Amino acid sequence: MIRPIENFVEVETRGNFSLWINKPIYKIYKTTCGYVRNTRTGENMGQTVNLHLNLYDDNNNKLAVASYDEDCYEIAEE
Repeated sequence: MIRPIENFVEVETRGNFSLWINKPIYKIYKTTCGYVRNTRTGENMGQTVNLHLNLYDDNNNKLAVASYDEDCYEIAEE
Protein backbone atom coordinates (compact mmCIF):
# COMPACT_ATOMS: atom_id res chain seq x y z
CA MET A 1 0.00 0.00 0.00
CA ILE A 2 1.23 3.47 -0.88
CA ARG A 3 1.40 5.84 2.09
CA PRO A 4 -0.28 9.18 1.23
CA ILE A 5 1.65 12.42 1.55
CA GLU A 6 0.78 14.10 4.86
CA ASN A 7 -0.49 17.44 3.48
CA PHE A 8 -2.65 15.89 0.76
CA VAL A 9 -6.14 14.44 0.95
CA GLU A 10 -7.70 12.06 -1.58
CA VAL A 11 -10.83 13.63 -3.05
CA GLU A 12 -12.00 11.05 -5.56
CA THR A 13 -10.97 7.74 -7.13
CA ARG A 14 -12.16 6.36 -10.46
CA GLY A 15 -10.60 3.10 -11.58
CA ASN A 16 -6.83 3.48 -11.36
CA PHE A 17 -6.96 7.28 -11.16
CA SER A 18 -7.07 9.22 -7.87
CA LEU A 19 -7.45 12.97 -7.42
CA TRP A 20 -5.57 14.47 -4.46
CA ILE A 21 -5.52 18.08 -3.27
CA ASN A 22 -3.02 19.86 -1.08
CA LYS A 23 -4.57 20.90 2.23
CA PRO A 24 -4.09 24.67 2.55
CA ILE A 25 -1.88 25.75 5.46
CA TYR A 26 -3.28 28.67 7.48
CA LYS A 27 -0.60 28.90 10.17
CA ILE A 28 2.95 27.65 10.72
CA TYR A 29 4.83 27.34 14.00
CA LYS A 30 8.56 27.07 13.30
CA THR A 31 11.60 27.53 15.49
CA THR A 32 15.32 26.86 15.23
CA CYS A 33 15.92 27.29 18.96
CA GLY A 34 13.66 25.21 21.19
CA TYR A 35 10.59 23.30 20.06
CA VAL A 36 6.87 23.62 19.38
CA ARG A 37 4.79 22.41 22.34
CA ASN A 38 1.18 21.22 22.33
CA THR A 39 -0.41 23.31 25.10
CA ARG A 40 -3.11 20.70 25.82
CA THR A 41 -0.84 17.68 26.20
CA GLY A 42 2.59 19.23 26.78
CA GLU A 43 3.95 17.06 23.94
CA ASN A 44 7.09 18.15 22.09
CA MET A 45 5.97 18.42 18.44
CA GLY A 46 9.44 19.10 17.01
CA GLN A 47 10.55 22.33 15.37
CA THR A 48 7.74 22.78 12.81
CA VAL A 49 3.95 22.41 12.99
CA ASN A 50 1.64 23.23 10.07
CA LEU A 51 -2.02 23.95 10.80
CA HIS A 52 -4.39 23.20 7.92
CA LEU A 53 -7.70 24.42 6.59
CA ASN A 54 -9.81 21.28 6.10
CA LEU A 55 -12.04 21.33 3.02
CA TYR A 56 -13.00 17.63 3.18
CA ASP A 57 -14.06 15.33 6.02
CA ASP A 58 -12.47 11.96 6.88
CA ASN A 59 -14.69 10.23 4.28
CA ASN A 60 -13.51 12.59 1.50
CA ASN A 61 -16.82 14.47 1.37
CA LYS A 62 -16.58 18.21 0.71
CA LEU A 63 -17.50 20.20 3.84
CA ALA A 64 -20.19 22.89 3.54
CA VAL A 65 -18.12 25.00 5.94
CA ALA A 66 -14.36 24.52 6.06
CA SER A 67 -12.82 23.70 9.44
CA TYR A 68 -9.46 24.66 10.89
CA ASP A 69 -6.98 22.45 12.77
CA GLU A 70 -7.02 23.32 16.46
CA ASP A 71 -4.48 26.02 17.31
CA CYS A 72 -3.11 24.72 20.62
CA TYR A 73 0.62 25.21 20.12
CA GLU A 74 3.34 27.52 21.38
CA ILE A 75 7.07 27.95 20.92
CA ALA A 76 8.98 26.62 23.94
CA GLU A 77 12.59 27.50 24.65
CA GLU A 78 15.00 24.79 25.68
